[in-house]
Amino acid sequence: MIQVYHSIFAELIRDFIAYKRAAGYKYETEAVYLKTFDDLCFSLNIDSPKFTKELMDKWCEKKPYESARSCHQQRISCIRQFALFLISSGYEAYIPVNLEYIRQRKSKYSAYIFTHEEMKRIFEASNKIYPNRRSTMHLVMPVLIRLLYCTGLRVMEALNVRK
Repeated sequence: MIQVYHSIFAELIRDFIAYKRAAGYKYETEAVYLKTFDDLCFSLNIDSPKFTKELMDKWCEKKPYESARSCHQQRISCIRQFALFLISSGYEAYIPVNLEYIRQRKSKYSAYIFTHEEMKRIFEASNKIYPNRRSTMHLVMPVLIRLLYCTGLRVMEALNVRK
């Protein structure tokens, strides 16, 4: 479907979509988002091709009908790509940050840092593993613990080390 753009960004939007399609992207849904953006700029009488923070804040407001994970994030991602295109073309553009998306992607994992005393007790415990004639664990475990400690390898990386 061919979109008709009317705002000050019309020619730039057409160039951007052509650029993305030349790179192999379909850019159909994004063209609809950009049409909506174009309509917003036209209704606000934006007269210079510059992305201001105020314009981006207005564009990035979550609509009541949008789900946070899909439509809203895609709309912001699309305008971010357009802003980067504008900057690479020599225009001024504020790049919006989707804080909600960043918060969702942030890991809940928090690293634990062992104290020197805790590490000393771990080394001592690994040295006290009782030998068993069916296992070499009493030889492997002290080396494995020290290898993890000294190199920062993950457990599976250390277990997969071969000659």
